[in-house]
Amino acid sequence: MRKSLTKIISAGAIFLTLVGCGQPQYRFNGKIGEEQISYKDSDLFGNNHNLTVVRDGKKIEYRCISFSGKNEVSQVVIFDEKGLGTIYKNDSFGDKVIVAGQEKYNKYLKKILSFKQDEQEKVIKTL
Repeated sequence: MRKSLTKIISAGAIFLTLVGCGQPQYRFNGKIGEEQISYKDSDLFGNNHNLTVVRDGKKIEYRCISFSGKNEVSQVVIFDEKGLGTIYKNDSFGDKVIVAGQEKYNKYLKKILSFKQDEQEKVIKTL
């Protein structure tokens, strides 16, 4: 009985490690400089992430899937002034957009972390 319970618990821990549990360190909704940035997890296990950026009146959404902590942009949606989006996927039409989107996505994650660290330091100084 004890060995079975250990196996079940181990299997559950491995499953959660593989599927992820979201990335709360990046959750954000606010302005950084002149950009409105929003990052959220969007499924039960936190494997789908949406990063939305509004800058210069243009809205871009990066849709990402992550497994084992590795984030891969699967779609980039570029919205026009009417709010209609063009979806780019990793296919012959959108592959270059996905590659560029992945680079931007990674930079925004770093920007969010840096902003949060700066805000935390400001709070600590006021204590």
